[in-house]
Amino acid sequence: MNKGIKGRLIIRSYTAESGTIAGANVLKGGELALSGMLNGDIMVRQGGRLVLTGVVNGTVKNLGGSVEIESMLDHLYTTEGSVLIGGAVGSVSGPGPVKYEKGAVVGGVPLQKAVDTGAKQ
Repeated sequence: MNKGIKGRLIIRSYTAESGTIAGANVLKGGELALSGMLNGDIMVRQGGRLVLTGVVNGTVKNLGGSVEIESMLDHLYTTEGSVLIGGAVGSVSGPGPVKYEKGAVVGGVPLQKAVDTGAKQ
């Protein structure tokens, strides 16, 4: 086992992480600023916040928190809360709203303009 990999983190307050972790659970009042690598999943609960400038080899599950993706993520699943994607995401699913910045990459395709899926149809 690689001793440089931390286990699953429970985030209750502001935490900046630049190493490699196995997963995270961001609780209400917690904020994870991840500039390192995550091999697993991150769950962001209502009232939690994730700012991703690192790499996630797994899924970010937004269950009512605030998520900002500025780098690379395999999969995003969102039910509610807010999501802003400016980086590269392999796939996005779930009923929650997502805002994409111009130039964000989804499924390997760069977006030519900003998109807001939370806008009422």
